[in-house]
Amino acid sequence: MIEIQTGAPPFEIVVNRGPLRIQTGGPGLRGLPGAPGTGDVMGASVATDGHIVLFDGDGKHLKDSGKALSDLATATQGDKADSAVQAVNGKTGTNVTLDPSDIGAATEDQGDKADTALQPEIIDDDGALAANSDALLPTQKAVKTYVDRSQSVVTEYGVMPYRAAGIGLTYYPATRRAPHSSMHSRLYAEIVNSDPTGAMTFMLMIDGVMVSGPHAVALGAPLDLSGLTIDVPDAAEVGFAVSAMSGNVTQFYADLFGAP
Repeated sequence: MIEIQTGAPPFEIVVNRGPLRIQTGGPGLRGLPGAPGTGDVMGASVATDGHIVLFDGDGKHLKDSGKALSDLATATQGDKADSAVQAVNGKTGTNVTLDPSDIGAATEDQGDKADTALQPEIIDDDGALAANSDALLPTQKAVKTYVDRSQSVVTEYGVMPYRAAGIGLTYYPATRRAPHSSMHSRLYAEIVNSDPTGAMTFMLMIDGVMVSGPHAVALGAPLDLSGLTIDVPDAAEVGFAVSAMSGNVTQFYADLFGAP
């Protein structure tokens, strides 16, 4: 006798006598080898309503996947898995709030720069690069100024006027204008020809403005100043102005040169 109980599910088929075998060709069922579409499928012992069901291993047993449809990626997430939102600096979730430091955003002090931008306190605009520091970064202009100034070792501005009747109290410009900005550290002057009492006073001028002096020079007693920091701008005119004289000075030499 076969007894079928039709109470509340799950339903049971009770066999009181002899073997019972049920075969079905319904879709979605995996049968025995050689007989596709037939076989028995057993449900999960524990399942949650609304969860997605998966085959477990042998193709006969079903199990609860632990995931609902709402756990799958949305259209907004595209083709990503349900873990599309990844952790950022230890923060996870589908709605993550990030601080500026989490994404390398600029601070208020940095303005519109990234957090890897040069900070004001490490930027050096000194054209002399006097700090000589491993912690400072020079600006482009500072580097150019330094390089230009370093060439002053071969950039001299000199005069050597001669006048048999004696040089006058006047201004003597150097033979050329500055080809680039440069820094000079040495000023030299001497009387080349004069009577024994020859002496003179002069000033170093740049674009008509005195930058060093007045300096006194006498025959046999030249002037040699070093350690100066005289900045000659690009295209500036360097010259020497004689402001006082004694004796008959017929020729003198003056030169500005050297690098700091």
